[in-house]
Amino acid sequence: MSEENRQQIKSSDFCDKVVRFNDMKNMKPEEPVDLHVVRSWGKSWWGLAEHPNKKTNYTGRPDVDVPLIVIGEARRGGQLPENKEVYKFVTRNKNKTKPGPTPRSIYDGCEFCGGSCVSNAHNFTSGAHAISLFQADTDVENIHVFGMNFTTNLKPKHQHATNEFELHSNCCTKCTIHKTPKDTYAP
Repeated sequence: MSEENRQQIKSSDFCDKVVRFNDMKNMKPEEPVDLHVVRSWGKSWWGLAEHPNKKTNYTGRPDVDVPLIVIGEARRGGQLPENKEVYKFVTRNKNKTKPGPTPRSIYDGCEFCGGSCVSNAHNFTSGAHAISLFQADTDVENIHVFGMNFTTNLKPKHQHATNEFELHSNCCTKCTIHKTPKDTYAP
């Protein structure tokens, strides 16, 4: 994020709530956060426990205690810490046996996509699921998106949809997407 973006995020005139994602590695100590989005990786949630990928064992910011938005379920025995408040669960319905998002769909009821927006490959990012959640929330008027560059080709095994930018641009009517100063995935 640019320094200008960081100042905008700090401004209560500009941002009522600040939502951070996964391990929050882009967050500086003095910056605000109101909600923390964590995503299941099977045994636990990215940002709350060490991920088995030894290259990215960063476990988040233990000094930050804010309510969680939990994406997915840790189906292999993982449990959320008892002291963590959950603002919202986003259950990803893999077989689409009930209404709601799947790992490959967001923006249920989208007029542009004719029902819900579907990934053209792999799953959507944590950010995409959270933005879709806030788009559907009638109490949310504006969504400012900072720090998402929608770059999907940085790693050979990057497992995210390649059509996210197009879908957010067309389907998120509340979104203002702020361009990142560089096209890298990490700060």
